[in-house]
Amino acid sequence: MTTAQIDLSGTLTNEAKVLSDRGERRGLMVHKPGSGDLWIKAGGTASAAAGSIKIPAGGTFWSASHLNIWGTISIFGAGTAMPYTAWEW
Repeated sequence: MTTAQIDLSGTLTNEAKVLSDRGERRGLMVHKPGSGDLWIKAGGTASAAAGSIKIPAGGTFWSASHLNIWGTISIFGAGTAMPYTAWEW
C-alpha cells in the first residue's frame, strides 16, 4: 500500500462523481472552501440525503487515522462551479 499523498481536488457543477476508486487508502481529507455544501459517501453515490456525510461550506472532513477506507468514494455538490480540495494517502 502506498502512503504517498494524492491530490484529488476539483470542481463540481450540480453533480455526483467518483472522487476516488482506489482499493485501499489510509486516509482521506476533503475541504469545501467558499459557499455551498458538499456530501461524500463510501461505497455508493453521494447525495444530499441520509447515508452521505455533509461537509458544510468552509468545513473539512478528515478520516480517522486508524481506519482504512476501502473502495469507491463519491462526492456531490448542488451548485455551480463548486471547488473542493481533497487528498488521500
